[in-house]
Amino acid sequence: MIRVAGVLSFGLICGTALAQNLPNVPPPPTVTVQPLPSVVAPRAPVSQFDATPLQKAPQVAPGSSNWISGSAADLRLLDKVTARVSGVVLKPGESRDFGSLTIVMRSCLVRPKDQPADSAVFLDVTDRHGGPGFHGWMLASAPALTMMEHPGYDIRVSLCNP
Repeated sequence: MIRVAGVLSFGLICGTALAQNLPNVPPPPTVTVQPLPSVVAPRAPVSQFDATPLQKAPQVAPGSSNWISGSAADLRLLDKVTARVSGVVLKPGESRDFGSLTIVMRSCLVRPKDQPADSAVFLDVTDRHGGPGFHGWMLASAPALTMMEHPGYDIRVSLCNP
């Protein structure tokens, strides 16, 4: 009985939809494709120029006048496994063990007071367990550019004391 009522109601709904008058819709207009007119662009005059540089760029060693040697570097060390953060102050030539890492601070530079503040530290980092190490400069202002890729530890330069 329920099936019969369901079939009848379905038939009534569909029949009502089919019984409606739809307005006559005109067919879409036909589009004719016409070729584009051929246009020739005028030629621009070509001039000759001398490719020799006017003057040579000055040969300045990178960082020779923009940085001042510092006395100690303040580093922030993160153990990713235990979430332990440690602060370490190292002088040039000093080393410190942190977990399986041995960190040696080779040099510390700071920008002069008349320039934007920044610190740079040259580090040698080795892992006793054979993990990836680091040998290079780390910048305090751009840690993502010069970060150490290690699965267990992060090292970040906080500042370099002049």
